[in-house]
Amino acid sequence: MSNIIVVPRRSTGGCLTCKRRKKKCDEQRPFCRRCIQGDFDCLGYGFPEDSYITNPSSNTEVGSLHRSPDTVVGQDAGQFSDPVSLDSLIPLPEHPNRVAAPARIHSPAQEFTLYPSMIPKSLTIDPLILEDATSLTLSQFVRLSQRLLFKPPSVPFETGLLWRIGYSDFTRWSMYLSARVLTDVSNGINGQKYMDWIFRFCQQILKPSASMESLMVMEGRLGGLHDLTYLGFIVSGIAFGYSLFQRSAQTFLRLATLDPDLWSDDSTISISQALRSRYEITRFVTHDTLIACILGIPPLLHYDTTFLWCNQSSNRVIELIYGITPEILYFLAKINACRASQLMDEEAQNQSDWREIERLLKGGSSTIEHTDEPVKDIARFAVQETWRQATLIYFYMGTRDVNSADPRVEAAVRQVVQLGNTIGHGSTLELHTLIPCVIAGAAARQERHRASLRNKIVSRSLYREVTLLLRTSEFAAVLDHLWHGAGAEGKPTTWQDYRGCGYTRWSMYLSARVLKDISDGMNGRKYTNWIFQLHQQILESLTPTEAAIAMEGQLARLHDLAYLGFIASGATLGYSLFRRCIPIFLRLAVLDSNLWSDSATISISQAIQCTYEISKVFVHDTLIAFILGIPPLPHYDITFPRGSAKPNNELELVYGIPSEVLYFLAKINACRASRLVGGMAQTLSDWHSVERVLKTGSSTIEHTSEPAKDIERFAVQENWRQATLIYFYMGVGDVNSADARVEAAVQQVVQLGSTIESGSTLELHTLIPCVIAGAAARKEKHRARLRSKIVSRSFPYEIAMVIRTSEFAAVLDHLWHGAGAEGKPTTWEDYVQSCRAILRVV
Repeated sequence: MSNIIVVPRRSTGGCLTCKRRKKKCDEQRPFCRRCIQGDFDCLGYGFPEDSYITNPSSNTEVGSLHRSPDTVVGQDAGQFSDPVSLDSLIPLPEHPNRVAAPARIHSPAQEFTLYPSMIPKSLTIDPLILEDATSLTLSQFVRLSQRLLFKPPSVPFETGLLWRIGYSDFTRWSMYLSARVLTDVSNGINGQKYMDWIFRFCQQILKPSASMESLMVMEGRLGGLHDLTYLGFIVSGIAFGYSLFQRSAQTFLRLATLDPDLWSDDSTISISQALRSRYEITRFVTHDTLIACILGIPPLLHYDTTFLWCNQSSNRVIELIYGITPEILYFLAKINACRASQLMDEEAQNQSDWREIERLLKGGSSTIEHTDEPVKDIARFAVQETWRQATLIYFYMGTRDVNSADPRVEAAVRQVVQLGNTIGHGSTLELHTLIPCVIAGAAARQERHRASLRNKIVSRSLYREVTLLLRTSEFAAVLDHLWHGAGAEGKPTTWQDYRGCGYTRWSMYLSARVLKDISDGMNGRKYTNWIFQLHQQILESLTPTEAAIAMEGQLARLHDLAYLGFIASGATLGYSLFRRCIPIFLRLAVLDSNLWSDSATISISQAIQCTYEISKVFVHDTLIAFILGIPPLPHYDITFPRGSAKPNNELELVYGIPSEVLYFLAKINACRASRLVGGMAQTLSDWHSVERVLKTGSSTIEHTSEPAKDIERFAVQENWRQATLIYFYMGVGDVNSADARVEAAVQQVVQLGSTIESGSTLELHTLIPCVIAGAAARKEKHRARLRSKIVSRSFPYEIAMVIRTSEFAAVLDHLWHGAGAEGKPTTWEDYVQSCRAILRVV
């Protein structure tokens, strides 16, 4: 079926706006589609009392803007497959595509909401709206260019815009979308409502073609992806924008294969050739270089930077947009390539090459074109100098391994601050200094320098950043973290410190967002892709020679993301991410000789009292193995006698479990793991000692001003002790749930639960013990009470737990209606099999 809508010949029944504009009207009621698409105020077909103007409760479809989001204008609904579900990929606004038909006529600019249906899936443009869409795109981009371009273009800006609009359907639609988004963002309107539109359009462009495409079509695809990536950064932030940018790399490589001049002898993209190539090629390389620099990550592609820079025939369009010269961009790419090589343990750059780069950066010259505004000429020179000084900071700290106390770094920071003062505050040229200000902020030690740089980054940033690659205002939190952490009180920092802060900031932001949504009762699965991608990026950023303090920070972030995986998605994703933390845990543990026993295993008693991140991994590994019925990931030494280590009060503070009980859980886990591999069983006297301590040991309860809460805390500790007894008897004693000792422990867990007020915050600390007691419960009244605890308000409860215990309601149901049907005795292995059947972790 044709994608072009057939419009009837002109009649006298057109809307008043089209009549005044002398345009052919499609006579869509109550608002003509031509007016809506062109952002004109449709004045309707008569007086406001016209019967075609509907009531808000009406279900009548109102033009293409008010159609169902699954409707494609002019196409059969069944012609195309359903859109890909986004719930598990990216967070989307709630009902982003639904608006009610207005009760009275308003300007479309007041009510406009974008829908996937507005972009035909075949990308064939309706001639009826092409002229108006082009007009809107031109007017918006020309208006922004007058305010925000680095310098006046050598040819009329409209000429370049018209060329790009007409070059490809992909760029035509992506520029139209950009114009609509920029209009809203510039007016202070939240642009996140466009995320669904951006993502679906990106998916559409990425669909492979059935036939071989020409260079022009391929370049149009890449151009459309560039625009959407830029919009992703602007409307949502780094995580969404970077995920879209990663997707465009394959299209870039397909385009690059059509140009043999781009490639060097070692089958890598020549950076010097790319920066003087076609616009979309240059734009991708520029974005990849700047993103890698400011985020402290390797570029997506491996570039050949061995050729010395030659300024001849370089592409000046990038300077027009970003204010950075091609020469400086080349040096940034060279530093990125060096850092990426260091991560791969490849051969270091020749020292003479680095001296030559330093000489060019410190002693090079700049070419400034004179205009009739000499004050702005000076400001443009200051912008270029700011980029040069920021590149020197990156050079010294990123490749020469010096810290921010190095005199050369301090001098460059001071220069960036002083140069910023030569550019009038609020000047349109000020935005071109924002990325250099972030880099200088990473090295700033003096409070006055930090304050000046931070003020520039956050000042009026939402408006100014509509032309930047990414939202630099997001980096204010990164610098705050750095300045109050590794750089507190002006302490020298390294580039690694800054690089780690970026991941810290992302993981903290993501954690806050996920926990807020889950606390509000919303589904957290939509964050799954974000969690996985950030976890992957942190793993890839680790180097073989990582310092201990940096490694501990990375482990903390990986661990936090694993926890989010458990909470937002469930045991399958959470445990998968947690397992990937263990190699980093072991690398960090190797650096502490006190952690290891003579048998080259990690000592439990030492792990409990070690640094917070080490003990946290040990606790989670122990509890996860306990509740899932699986072996712990590392092999622990459990031979140290009880009482040989001081208790870790932080563990009890977070989880409500005494250190001594945790020690016994780890001991039982180790015993069960040893059985699986045919290891030596623990002696009978050892197990008698464990049972005696669990049954007759004492607890220490600190008195507070709330004795009722003190009693509840004691009840929590007793819950853990009784659950550990159940695990001990069934897990290593090989008895079933009909054993009198097990039945007594189950009864105790149920009764202890009654002493804790329902809905109390302390109740969440009993959830794991309730699951374990449920695995042994035979009486229906016990099962009902325990299940009620596990599922009651559990989703918001569980944001403080290591695992989402509500998932285990299905595990217990499987056990109770299977091996334990009608109260039959069950074994620990029956419970493990139910976990495997429902959770599919192993």
